[in-house]
Amino acid sequence: MKKLHKFLMLAALVLGVTTVVAQSKKFKEGYIGYKMTMSKSDSLRGEMTIEGMMDFTVKDDKLRTGMTMNMMGMPVSLENFLNKDSETGVVLVKFMNQKIGAKIMPDDYRNLGMKKGMLEIQDIKLTNETKTILGYACKKALVTTKDGHQGAIYYTEAFKPLDAPGTSEIAGLQDLKGLPLLIQINGDDASFTMEVTDINTKTVADTAFSFEIPQGYQEITYDELSELSGGNM
Repeated sequence: MKKLHKFLMLAALVLGVTTVVAQSKKFKEGYIGYKMTMSKSDSLRGEMTIEGMMDFTVKDDKLRTGMTMNMMGMPVSLENFLNKDSETGVVLVKFMNQKIGAKIMPDDYRNLGMKKGMLEIQDIKLTNETKTILGYACKKALVTTKDGHQGAIYYTEAFKPLDAPGTSEIAGLQDLKGLPLLIQINGDDASFTMEVTDINTKTVADTAFSFEIPQGYQEITYDELSELSGGNM
């Protein structure tokens, strides 16, 4: 259970880091995929690296967020379905032999937007440096977190960032005018990178979104799931 708790806290950190305010084209339908790499130096274990994938599937007012990673040989995954129109959703977690599901009710949905991000950007410096990622022209911003960590974000003004309450765990990105395609944050003996691997504005089938907890999952309340994540879900 302790390992599940750590995974859920990590999931809460990275889910929806692309949610900020912008004046670009709205991403109404399609798929966006990212690769995540988290590295940390430990005096006893040496360098530890965790890699994972994260993807967003969008269709009108429906959003699916998926995350998979391997934590020291243990595969874990999380799926988050949100319906902005009905203000409902479902969260599904698979960790080792555990399968947990929780429904997001309207009260839960509205409370999502009130939660503060786990990582707060205190200073943003826009630069003239540019980079092309997957054919999209990106601008670079240098960032400093409230904890003093340094980083850089490359963003494209071709799209607005994804928009769903409670999915942004990086606060303070309002000065960016587009969708982040590359995020790099360096801390004390640790680093985090999130880089886009695919952007596809294809038509998405309605079957890509499921708002029922599948058979075989242990259903708990959203409050109980939030407690497992330290109150950050």
